[in-house]
Amino acid sequence: MKLVFRDSRVVVYDNTFSPAEFQLVWDHVRSEPYGSPSQSRWEKVWHLNDGSPVMSRSRQYSQRPFHNVFDVVMTRFISVLHENEALVGREGVDWEDFSLTTHIYQRGTKISGHRDAGRYAGSCLVYIHPEWSSFWGGELFIPEEGHDSTTLESVPMNQFEDGNDRRPPGSEFGLYIVPRPNRLVLTAPDTYHYTSRVDPDAGENLRCSINGFLLKTNDFSRDDRIIIDA
Repeated sequence: MKLVFRDSRVVVYDNTFSPAEFQLVWDHVRSEPYGSPSQSRWEKVWHLNDGSPVMSRSRQYSQRPFHNVFDVVMTRFISVLHENEALVGREGVDWEDFSLTTHIYQRGTKISGHRDAGRYAGSCLVYIHPEWSSFWGGELFIPEEGHDSTTLESVPMNQFEDGNDRRPPGSEFGLYIVPRPNRLVLTAPDTYHYTSRVDPDAGENLRCSINGFLLKTNDFSRDDRIIIDA
């Protein structure tokens, strides 16, 4: 695993898994059942115009071992979290549990600007699609924030969103991260970010990632994202 970028908001590693491990992870996630986040209720972090990504069931760190390749994924994620306590805090102090969920974005889908705030102490993902082109979109964008990041721009609230998506002031520039296969991205809590729409040029290629969320307290026995029985 190779560290390729670090700042106060995000850490990026490449070559997260060995080639053999990466193939095993990819083969396993292709066999899992998936469903839409809006299948049972509307998850408002996805706007109605964001398209229809699909998600797997969630797995909790506290429920390990899983007796499959997700044990390898979890071990790799946890080692990265422990190496970056300055970014996301300490296990047992700042966060108590960690969830894993596979997300699949087909062409035409995105996720609008938001913060993994509230119950989350940070987030982590690894891209597991075997191929990705710079013309296919799906980049992770982290805008620069102005001097007062607690103030949100005034936007018309004529939609159902709760305002969590409002762009921070001064965010006309920023950082983008290409979803390179086998790349791991760790994000600090409250970092405003979004994923650009997957371009039609992607064709049948899917933007696929395993996403992890650090749960701040043990009051939550499992992540509240969509759960699909395996």
